[in-house]
Amino acid sequence: MLTILFMLSGCDLFSPLVSEELKASVCDRDHDGLARSSDFCGGEDCDDGDGDVGAPTGWYRDVDLDTYGAGEEEFSCSQPEGFVVLTGDCDDTDELVSPGGIESCNEIDDDCDSEIDEENITVWYLDVDQDSYGNEEIYLVQCDEPVGYVVNADDCDDLEPTINPDGTEVCDNGIDEDCNGLTDDAEGSQSWYADVDQDGYGNPETALYSCVESVDGYVLDNTDCDDTNLDVNPAASEACLDEIDNDCDGEIDTDAVDVAWYADVDEDGYGDVNITTEDCAPPDGYVGNAEDCDDGNTDVNPMVEEVCNNWVDDNCDESRNACELSGTISLADSDALFTGLEETDYAGFNVSSAGDVNSDGEIDLLIGAYNAGEGGEAYVFFGPHSGALDMGMADITLTGPANSQAGYAVAGGCDLDGDGSRDDIVIGAKEDTDGGGAAGAVWAIFGPLASGVYELDVIGTKLTGTASSWSGASVSCSGDVNDDGVDDLVIGAHTYNGGAGAAFVVHGPPEAGSLANHIILEGETGDIAGLDVAITQDVNNDGMDDILVGAYGNDTVAEGAGAVYVVYGPGASKSLSEADAKLLGVDTADLAGYSLAPAGDANGDGYGDFLVASFEADSAAEGAGAAYMVLGPPTSGSLGDEVTWMGVNTGDNLGYAMASGCDINGDGREDAVLAAHYVGGSDNGVVYGLYDSTAGGSANSADFQLVGESSNDAAGDSISLFDANGDGLCDILVGVPLANAGASDAGKTYLIYGLGY
Repeated sequence: MLTILFMLSGCDLFSPLVSEELKASVCDRDHDGLARSSDFCGGEDCDDGDGDVGAPTGWYRDVDLDTYGAGEEEFSCSQPEGFVVLTGDCDDTDELVSPGGIESCNEIDDDCDSEIDEENITVWYLDVDQDSYGNEEIYLVQCDEPVGYVVNADDCDDLEPTINPDGTEVCDNGIDEDCNGLTDDAEGSQSWYADVDQDGYGNPETALYSCVESVDGYVLDNTDCDDTNLDVNPAASEACLDEIDNDCDGEIDTDAVDVAWYADVDEDGYGDVNITTEDCAPPDGYVGNAEDCDDGNTDVNPMVEEVCNNWVDDNCDESRNACELSGTISLADSDALFTGLEETDYAGFNVSSAGDVNSDGEIDLLIGAYNAGEGGEAYVFFGPHSGALDMGMADITLTGPANSQAGYAVAGGCDLDGDGSRDDIVIGAKEDTDGGGAAGAVWAIFGPLASGVYELDVIGTKLTGTASSWSGASVSCSGDVNDDGVDDLVIGAHTYNGGAGAAFVVHGPPEAGSLANHIILEGETGDIAGLDVAITQDVNNDGMDDILVGAYGNDTVAEGAGAVYVVYGPGASKSLSEADAKLLGVDTADLAGYSLAPAGDANGDGYGDFLVASFEADSAAEGAGAAYMVLGPPTSGSLGDEVTWMGVNTGDNLGYAMASGCDINGDGREDAVLAAHYVGGSDNGVVYGLYDSTAGGSANSADFQLVGESSNDAAGDSISLFDANGDGLCDILVGVPLANAGASDAGKTYLIYGLGY
């Protein structure tokens, strides 16, 4: 056996026959995990008899003998001559350059860290005024001191040698001479502190130094702990249970004194000034205010809404208010005014809500000026609305083609594209010639729309009339006649077919093209049908809105007596002689149907109602005018059988324009406004307001009157009712195109906000 081991130790001829365990015991006698370097063992151990001596060490040539080598690594069990164990020398020819070298300003990387002169380089600051203090914003970084530079950056004004950290502070010149961040802190100065609430105690964080005896708005005391509250300062008394350190002693409510409390018998949260007690906290049945003016009535206190005309001061404001619009009100006192720009612009010839054109949550206004510019214009003013504006300040200006009279008719607040937003508007231009001479046209503009000036032919979807029809003299988009969830258009063309007139019905969403491709409701001979058209709330309760077409030239009763046709939705092309209902004027030249106004459900019976005007009717006097409330469902017959509102004076022309279907005073009923633009012969014009439009009677009994500013204004050429300010009450937009707004007939439009009762 010994012979075999000897043989194995001297030769590896039979090594495949030897186990690894046996081989390890023979080759690693010092048990350091490394075999010796014999042919049999094939290991790296430099000394297999010493467990502290392992594999060969890596050595690096050190030419400059600075103990740091460079170049390729050599392995040996002992240190070769000229070699060292440390590497990283970046210049092995210079003994002063090595990882252990000391960096100096010599443009050499002395310490082999890949940076040059970084440990000894200096930041130098420009010293313009040569006061030995430099400007921190202007500096050089280098080893040697540049001319005109110093090592500190403490100067706060490097153009003035007397201003530096060694400077002497001068009083009350507003200059920080000693660069300590304070001005005027010279010997003899005092610290002043801002006293915003003017309680005699200053804010300690607002120090100001001055030598003068007083500084406006400042005090010498700096002990205020809340300089925004007059009742909080060191001299104040601590209030009870308010969780405020009233006296600035660092403690809250600990030394409060008794305060006054007032009896609240009706338990409405407001106390009686005549019944009081003192305590730190409120006793049962007492409150901290004395604002109740009737402590026996829970419906009377400062937080209730005033009930009009009950002769009670409901809200304790010392007034028994009559809250509704009432009496005679000058349009000069309107809440907002919009004026035309040029002579004969006729701004306000037609007015309407624009809905929310720009999608900002506010209701916008739409005003037509058919004679403005080259082809007529329409203006959109984004809400909210107040003050005096002119058409040059409109947020959106829409311009028509030359001589088209764009803005002759306007409508808005519609959803013509079915996107769920009532942000679409319609502009009519009765003289547009794309469909032939005097064909007229209508543009539908889909919102939202940003501010700017737009050409109607560029931005709008254009519907062209037929030759000589004056299509677009009237427009309506206020309902859905086919019950498909999208608003529809009705367009008047009162000179169609030689003056028979017509109304075109376009189911939404509209597409560009000729109106001849849509539903045509053609008037009878001489009707002049379509000077005014409207979509009205469902008058027959079949679930679809219905169509009104005025025909002021109709002579069924007498020459020019006029008529209004009712066509039930969805509508189909036909002669208006086949209308579902025909209501006739009463007498010669009444001109019934000249103006129309949907009235919502005025009597609350579930059927839509509407107003028809005969502005030349001889009601109370010759040409005084009349307006008829037609309560649905309508039946053919005389307008004289309907609820009648009469003008007052000769030539008043009551009903020249109308609007309804909206609650102005918040009483839950649909109200109406009727214009009589030649009232009393003064030509100022009056708009009568009716809180119960179903009552009938004389315009003298109107609940309020809006009177034109000046003679010949003829106020009320157009009217619109809608909630312009989002308060839940309807507001009144009155167009006065003949008003002289700096130029003859430039026109004005007034906005009057409704008031709840």
